[in-house]
Amino acid sequence: MAGQSRSRRNVILSAQRADIRSTGRAKARMAGAGVCLLAAAFVCAFLLSACHNAQTDLPFHVLRVGWTAEPGSLNPLSDRGGEASRQITNLIYEPLVAYDSNLEISYRLAESCEYSLDSLTRTYKLRENAFWHDGAPVTANDVLWTYKAVKEYDLGEFSYLLQYLEGISAPDDHTVTLRFSRPQLFDAAPAIPILPAHIWGEMDADALLAYENETPVGSGPLVFEEWIQGATLSLRKNPVYYGPEPGPDQILFYCYADETQMSLALRSNKADIVMGLSPGAWDGLKDEADIRTASLPAFAFHMGCVNVSQSDRSRGNPLLLDKTVRLVLGYALDRVRIVNSAVSGRGAPGGVLIPPAMEKWQYSLMPEEVIDNDAEKARLLLDEAGYVDDDGDGIREKDGLKLEFRLFAAETDESGLIAARLFSKMAEDIGISLLFTEMDEAAMNRRIRSVNTPDYDICIRSRDFVFPDPSAMTALPLTDRFGTDNETYYANPAYDELYARQLAETDAAARKELLDQMQRMYYGDAVCFILWYHEKLQAYRTDRWTGFSDTPGGIVGNIVYDNYLNIRPAE
Repeated sequence: MAGQSRSRRNVILSAQRADIRSTGRAKARMAGAGVCLLAAAFVCAFLLSACHNAQTDLPFHVLRVGWTAEPGSLNPLSDRGGEASRQITNLIYEPLVAYDSNLEISYRLAESCEYSLDSLTRTYKLRENAFWHDGAPVTANDVLWTYKAVKEYDLGEFSYLLQYLEGISAPDDHTVTLRFSRPQLFDAAPAIPILPAHIWGEMDADALLAYENETPVGSGPLVFEEWIQGATLSLRKNPVYYGPEPGPDQILFYCYADETQMSLALRSNKADIVMGLSPGAWDGLKDEADIRTASLPAFAFHMGCVNVSQSDRSRGNPLLLDKTVRLVLGYALDRVRIVNSAVSGRGAPGGVLIPPAMEKWQYSLMPEEVIDNDAEKARLLLDEAGYVDDDGDGIREKDGLKLEFRLFAAETDESGLIAARLFSKMAEDIGISLLFTEMDEAAMNRRIRSVNTPDYDICIRSRDFVFPDPSAMTALPLTDRFGTDNETYYANPAYDELYARQLAETDAAARKELLDQMQRMYYGDAVCFILWYHEKLQAYRTDRWTGFSDTPGGIVGNIVYDNYLNIRPAE
């Protein structure tokens, strides 16, 4: 009977795939964010309906996940596609250790770890019952190759976390030793997925970056089935996974044209959980039967970046190199008003680099340190600095140079656009003109990330951090990260030194003091205005699955992937 049911399932899934292929296989990825095509929404709607009807009399359990932006690619060494990529990578490829739902470290491919007395050496013992999805055993050579490739070729989002790794060895098939030049409290292991050396090992750096990885082979709890771009991506349960058996037999990720369509699918029982919702869509689900909404602190924020590049070829306005001008822009901001308008109050007014989701590492600003919502102080500082409106046009000037700057925001960032318009009005009230332009995101990225010739004055950006360690957020201002994390081109050797010291600090209290200095320093230099800290607005059906756990960073769409494993079908 079970074999007949499985056979029937395969027939149904094959029919669904045939249907979707008949509409034309979507090949192109949208530039930058991988946004789903509107046409794909109709394909998804058909698939969802067919899948839901077919599931009613089948014995296996399918978790249906909604997203609006699919992965950029399936290559974890080159893709920076955000939470969609994060989910697929986490479920297919396992790290040595991972964060659980409480953001505590738990063992995965490693079953134990020992530290040397001087904290310079870390030795992992690997499980002997872990296998790649093609049947090959996971060995120390896979770990050895992965860490060497990430370190030597500077690959992946988190290569900077191996800054002080000076050696790695494998004395046997199930032991790996990492040697660092400096002690460090944080563990980079949760951020680095282990890759199979027998598949990836013969490629050089260029080949690794270009590798499409169309049929990924991992060691994680889910096995890749198929990705029909713009429509659906499917994973199935790994039958030889060493850990607890995942609740879903299959996970189907469906791509929606927008958050409204995604919330409608959840409401009509064609999706089980959705990755992210707008405040309006989330509010509309709050009173729905059999649906639970969750608002969780995120490792993300919206920010206003100021171009302070000192390159002779920078195309930024040199008046922004004047700290007084940057400070008055900060005092002009009313972050509470921006949060209420841009995200309907579903967020916390911004401040320092580390968000409230990591409260134990966040610096608490003293009242006298706050740079926010004080137009009177802004005007006074401008007066004292000699910026006055001589010609009565409402724009202050000094030595014939007007306080007039370009302000960019991406046309697809709805909340960012609202924030930009408000910022422009707030600056106008103190005599500064912000000429606001909506831009194509790819074009804006090119302007911002041109290291030698950055061509912008101020821009509104959002940043979502995968790794729940303060090293991720505080890496933004590092001098050696110009054009990537450091989009302001802030260069401060004192900050860089503090960052290096906190990486090597093994005492948590001492590390907190260093991080406090860094946050206070960067905030006070007013080169990056954190406008608001995000909340992850998610929702799921309680009549389909039980066991979802509220987790900082999101129930799903998070570096934590235990919620996919711990849930069970509802009775």
